[in-house]
Amino acid sequence: METNWIILAIVLLSAIALIVFVVIRNQKDKNDVVSSLNAQEDLQGDSEREKDID
Repeated sequence: METNWIILAIVLLSAIALIVFVVIRNQKDKNDVVSSLNAQEDLQGDSEREKDID
């Protein structure tokens, strides 16, 4: 019976660690996407300003 509790504890800790890992990774990916979109928006804004000047 003691072995079952040890296995259950290992499984639960692994599941919690996986959830934390996925949440942290998702935040990093979200920040990367936001940065990428902002960079594209800046490039589009610059090209539109150049067209206005011409």
